[in-house]
Amino acid sequence: MAKDEKRAGELFKQACDGGDMDGCFDLGNCYAKGWCGVGRDAMRAGELYKKACDDGLAPACEK
Repeated sequence: MAKDEKRAGELFKQACDGGDMDGCFDLGNCYAKGWCGVGRDAMRAGELYKKACDDGLAPACEK
């Protein structure tokens, strides 16, 4: 795994924790695919997609 990929995951988490729903969506994608230095976790991905969807990010509602 590339160092930049892990850093991306850290930044997505930081953005999501700060209320940026695009960050939550991107972090959800990381968990769904096992990217960004995190293991594949469909349940966690679903939680992040739901959080983003509930806050109005339409693409997250399609996941």
